[in-house]
Amino acid sequence: PPGCGKTFIGLEAARLEAKRGGRGRLLCFNHALAAHLSEQAADIEGLEVDTLPAYMLELAGITAPSTERGSDFWERTVPERAWEALADGDTVAVNYLIVDEAQDLCRDAWLDVMDLVVEGGLDGGRCLFLADFDDQAIYDSDGQSSLRERTGPLMTFQLRTNCRNVPEIAAEAGKFAGDESAYRRVRRSACGEVPQLHVFTDEQEQQS
Repeated sequence: PPGCGKTFIGLEAARLEAKRGGRGRLLCFNHALAAHLSEQAADIEGLEVDTLPAYMLELAGITAPSTERGSDFWERTVPERAWEALADGDTVAVNYLIVDEAQDLCRDAWLDVMDLVVEGGLDGGRCLFLADFDDQAIYDSDGQSSLRERTGPLMTFQLRTNCRNVPEIAAEAGKFAGDESAYRRVRRSACGEVPQLHVFTDEQEQQS
């Protein structure tokens, strides 16, 4: 679930790979998360951080249009051209691949691209996928099956310990998720503060 430290684990995995001399790529979906990851990974030698959509645009040599395109642009045009660019061999595959927010990135065409990003492909390469397929899969409810088809026997670990929040925040998050037992335990100590709930009714009020 959210708050269990998946992103933290991804960064630590990258640091371990860097100590082995590996070159890697850390991909996610959200631009804000990519900016955060880039900042946190500034000390990790040989690691490139980006959103997968932005990386595919770069590979494809396409500029994202100012007007919103239909899903076909992102589901077919961009990944197909990115795949072709990788298949041409001009881009050297990295030694390891880490994918955060993987529940939003496991679409068939996008997995085709990731398969060429890492040495050995998704089936035989050094890959780490960090995801919440149960409650955070917004774009593709069958992404986990698509991933398993590409990776073969996939070693999985379930993390139910909240490593990020204080207990007061974790309890509120559980209430909003409708599952107050979402976390088996919380690692941080109580801070004694009562979380304040702020409700907004529109985007402008949210910004305020």
